[in-house]
Amino acid sequence: VFGTVLFGRMNAGAGSDRMPGLFMNTLPVRVRTGELDVLGAVTAMRGQLAGLLEHEHAPLALAQRVSAVPADEPLFATLFNYRHNASAAPHGSNEHDAGFEGVRPVFSRESTNYPLTVSVDDGGGELLGVTVDAVGPIDPQAVAGMLLTVVGHLVSALEDALDGGAQVPLSAVGVLDAVELDRVLVEWNDTDAVVPAGTLPGLFAGQVA
Repeated sequence: VFGTVLFGRMNAGAGSDRMPGLFMNTLPVRVRTGELDVLGAVTAMRGQLAGLLEHEHAPLALAQRVSAVPADEPLFATLFNYRHNASAAPHGSNEHDAGFEGVRPVFSRESTNYPLTVSVDDGGGELLGVTVDAVGPIDPQAVAGMLLTVVGHLVSALEDALDGGAQVPLSAVGVLDAVELDRVLVEWNDTDAVVPAGTLPGLFAGQVA
């Protein structure tokens, strides 16, 4: 379960694009990783997000009340946001720079109260930008690396499925690259220790182990 950001103006009525104020909302999304193959999972996610638009103005507190999660526990601790962000384009190439001649941004940072936030920025070009904001001990670079790896594996599995190949379970899509996989399976399991030759007394007299 993770949170996704809704624009809040899709079903706000005519003229909502000209109204000031924050319409954005964050609601939970659930991925059933153990039940679906990659094609079914993508299809289900698309349908879930489309259905969520009908509830884009529902407060998160309402989602908490109708869930089975205890009131003192969060519905999710991870925020995942895919957004069209024109500001991701090179400086001076978008309309938002107009009217600010002589003004140069020095530093800006987005922040939330979630321990892990992943934002995918679609600036309208061929490349996507990914921003990972995390609190320790979460390593944002490791999260970005896993995201890149799993997307590559997911796209390959989807292409095979659409070409009539095997249906790969979503839970079988790898999230670790070769280096990280070797670290988990080999480096972190290198627990060999030199033990001096000898015998240890057993539990009973006359026995040795």
